[in-house]
Formats: sequence, C-alpha cells, structure tokens
Amino acid sequence: MSFLVRRHGDGGGTHINGHYVPTMDEMMEYQATREPWDSSVKYGRYTVYFCAVSLAVFFLVHWIKVLILWTRLNGGAPVFPSKLTALLRLLTYPRLPYPIAKIVYYVWTIGPLGPNILLFIALLYTSLYCWVNEYYYRPPFYGSPPLALRSEWIATALVPFVFVLGAKRNLISWIIGVSHDKLQVFHQGVAFIIVYFSMVHAISEIVQSKMELPWTQVYGSDPIWWTGFAALGSLIWLYLGSLPIVRKRLYECFYVLHIAASILFVAFLYKHGFGLLDTDAYMKATLILFGFGFLARFLYMVVINVFFRHRAQLSLQSGLVRIAIPTNLNWSPGMHIFIRFVHVRPFESHPFTLSSLPAPKGEGRKQNEMTFLIKPETGFTRLLSAVAATATPGREFPVILDGPYGEGGMNSLRAFDSVLLLAGGTGISFILPLLSDLARSMKDKNSLCKVVELVWAVKDIGLVKSFESQLLEAKQVASSAGGAINVQIYTTGTSPGDEELNLDGRSSEKNVEEEEGDSISREFTSTAHTGRPNIPSIVISKSKMWTGHAAVAVCGPLSLMTDASNAVSRVQLDILSGRATCKEMHLRSETFGW
Repeated sequence: MSFLVRRHGDGGGTHINGHYVPTMDEMMEYQATREPWDSSVKYGRYTVYFCAVSLAVFFLVHWIKVLILWTRLNGGAPVFPSKLTALLRLLTYPRLPYPIAKIVYYVWTIGPLGPNILLFIALLYTSLYCWVNEYYYRPPFYGSPPLALRSEWIATALVPFVFVLGAKRNLISWIIGVSHDKLQVFHQGVAFIIVYFSMVHAISEIVQSKMELPWTQVYGSDPIWWTGFAALGSLIWLYLGSLPIVRKRLYECFYVLHIAASILFVAFLYKHGFGLLDTDAYMKATLILFGFGFLARFLYMVVINVFFRHRAQLSLQSGLVRIAIPTNLNWSPGMHIFIRFVHVRPFESHPFTLSSLPAPKGEGRKQNEMTFLIKPETGFTRLLSAVAATATPGREFPVILDGPYGEGGMNSLRAFDSVLLLAGGTGISFILPLLSDLARSMKDKNSLCKVVELVWAVKDIGLVKSFESQLLEAKQVASSAGGAINVQIYTTGTSPGDEELNLDGRSSEKNVEEEEGDSISREFTSTAHTGRPNIPSIVISKSKMWTGHAAVAVCGPLSLMTDASNAVSRVQLDILSGRATCKEMHLRSETFGW
C-alpha cells in the first residue's frame, strides 16, 4: 500500500502493462466511495472492541463466582439459580471423546468445550467481518486490495493480545482471575487467527500486485515486501513450532526458538508497518503490555530469590524424584512453580506441581517446605533423576524459583458439601494438597465440606508409598473433626499376578519395589481394586447419592480428564431434568502439561 502511494505520488495519467495508472487525486477519489485505505483501520479497532467485551464478560463471571462462594461460606442465600448454573456448565465442561481427542491433541490442545466456543465465535466474527463484503480487489494501480487491508488490521490488532496471553504474569490474568496455564488455549487460538489472517493478507497482496507488474519486479521494488515475508515466516514458525506434537517432545529446543522467533516477528512487523496509520500503536501496546508483565515477573523473582536464597535437596523415593526446598513463600493447594537448577541446567526453567501445603498458621514455624514428587520421563526429569541418584545425602542445590502460579487464595472446594477427587498416576501431586487442605479446613471449621472421596488409579501399588503419610494424616484430621475421607486405590498394571501379590500384602524378596508395596498400610491395600476405575459410573453415582453442593477435581492423563469432564457434563443434564439429588456439581481440572 505504501509502495503504491510513493510510486504514484508525483506523476500519473500514464499506462503500464496496458493498465491506466491514475494520479494520486484520481486514486483517492476512486477510493472515497469504495473502502478508502485510511478507513480500513476500523477492522482492527472493532477486533479490539470484541476482545475488550470478552474480557469484560470473563471479569464479571470471575467476580460472580467469587461472590457465590463467599456468600455460601458465610451462610448467605443462593445468588445464582442452580439450573442456570448447570446450563452454563453444560456449555463449558464437555470434551471430545477420547479416541478423537488423542488424535486432535497432536496439533491442538483442545481442552474443554467452553474456551473453544469463545475461540470459534471470535473466528466467526472476524471472518464474517473480513469476508462478507465481497469487494475484495481494486482495479490495477488503484491501491491495496480491501481484502488485504481488512485482514492485516484484524491480525495486527490481535498481536498485543497473543503476546500478553503467552506471558506468565500478565494483565489479563489479573483482570479475569485466571492463571497463565489456563490461558494457553486462548494463546494458541488467537495465534491461529493471526496466522490465518496474515496468510489472507499476504496472498491477496500478491494477487493484486501480479495484476499490475511482474512478480520479480514487485518484490524488489520496496522493502515492505521482504519485511512482510520475514515477519510471516517468523509467525509461521512460531505457530508450527508450538504445536503440541513439537512442544511436548522438544520442549527445551522449542522454548529457545520460540523466544527467538517472537523477537524476529515483532521486529520485522514493526519495520513492515512503521508509521502506517495504527500500526505503531499496536506495536507499542505489544511492547508495553508484554514488557510490563516481564518486568513484574523479573522483579518478583529478584525479591524471592535474592532476599530468600533457596536450596533444594534431591532424593529418590519409590521411583520418583523428591525435591524439598525450605522457603518463606506461601502458596495455595494445586499451585505450581518453575524451578531453575543453577548447577544442573542453568538456562532452563521447568514447572512442577507443589505436592505439599504451607504450615498451618499458629504452628510457630519460621519456614515452610516446598515438596515436589516427580516421575522421571525424558529430557530434564531423566537428568534430574540421575543427579538425585548420585547426590550425597544432605547435599543442597542452588535453585531459582519463579512462582507460584495457579489458582491462588482460598481453596474453592471448601465451598462444597461433598468433593470427589480423581487422580491418575502422579496426578496425585495436584490432588493431594487439595485433600490435605480440605481436611485442615474441617478441623478449623472454615469449610462446608464434610465428605471427601479420593479415587486414585496407579500402575503400581508401590507408588502409594510416597504419599501414604499425607493420606493417613488427612484421614485422621478429617475424622477427628467429624468429617470423612474415603480413599480408593485402583492398580492398572499389566501383570495381574504382581498386582494381586501386592494387594494381598504378602512378603517377597524379589526386589525393593515389592517390599515397598508390602510396607503400605493395609488400610489402602486391603480395599484396593484391580483394573481401571469406571469414572463415569463413579461420578454419576455420586450425583445421585450426595445432596447439597458437590464438586469434582481431577488431574491425570487425557483419558481420565475426558471421562471425568464428560461425566460431570452428564450430571448437569440430570440436574436440569431433576434426576440428580445434588443441587450442583462443579468441576476443577488440571492437565499434566499445556
């Protein structure tokens, strides 16, 4: 567009390649009634308005939820009709069936239905806004095609949002009360919309230009072309390199290249549209908002790591890596923190879920202890396991902490009469702090919850040993306070003979793992089940057994998440039809990765 303005600014009324080249006045007169170039900024502005309205809705929903929970805990009357709540949850909780979801998951972190509905509405709104007016191209030499202008402003207007959504500490999280990990699906979705409209912009500009001059002459005639393609190339790499199939397998490489490509994209985009209408405003907004979040994160990291130097102790426990870090920090159950091991891999920071709680107030402890139990997989966790295996007892590793992140404040599950906790494997690291907090709240009389049931599926009963003391303590605390915690263990290992041996608690001299299984309290082994739990059946049965306000919290592999989410969605239908005995069933879920 600036190429045409400069090329025709001085002369005009000539012919090139058989096409009339108008003067600037003639071109402006033609455009005046056919989407003028300078009026195309409205497409970006109305995209910003759509995002602002969406944020306002999220803001209201968040504070309505806070008001509902606060009112309930303080004995107030219901704020929201239960059937309306069930209807809204029915539009939010469902997931794709697992056989489909596990395929889609390679290219899209699909998650629950709710966020994807909003992303689809955003895609539909912007697409209709761009395509409904079928005036896509102008005659040769009469200016940039309207289709290219509409699409470029829609894409550019979304750039500040995609950068903010990708930051760990960001303004959107603070406004709507949602942690950065829950925003990743929006970060991914907005990125797709930007790529889509950037491709529309590039293709339509090429089509228009080829109607005027040979392509080789067009590309070399103005830097706006090569800066545009450089920005587009960086953007496509950003998107393709962030697909789950790449990110999960090559996380360390992905992280470095993602940052590098982000810098290149912003630099080339700034150069591409420098000084053109609203471009500078969007670029400055991107730098200011992202820079604000980065600075807030950096300053917080300086405070918690310079003033409170952290040291970690590593050990192996039932095949897991145990990390213990004394700290003055506080956190809420279910939160996670990024840890950088200075002497192991100083340039990498990895998120781990806190499996412990801060000490109760009034105990007089000067410090809390952060505990993490991590299953060694590949990459960094495998290296960490090797370090733990060779570390001398008592050795302390300097670490840099970033966080905690997640749902802060009071555990929202306290506002429900009955809670079902579902864990798969090491997903118990997220679930167990919730369980311990609920038991503690029963003792402190600041919770409505009186009944908790934990269903935990493990491949090997030996894994229970790592969490046994916390489970027993939670059961004892709840029982002494008049509450009830029931724990059901399901072993899903592939060797039935070994499972039965462990479940019977018989002694064995075969290996250490079996000895660990034998030492587990019979309170768990005597009631353990063999095989996978029927999650839909368990959830539905609770909805027809419990009364009052019920909640489900789940963490584990995709199959478990899918079964739990869809089962709770079915309960919403039962609530609407009057078949459920509970007034409501809330769902809180946490995935292994983003």
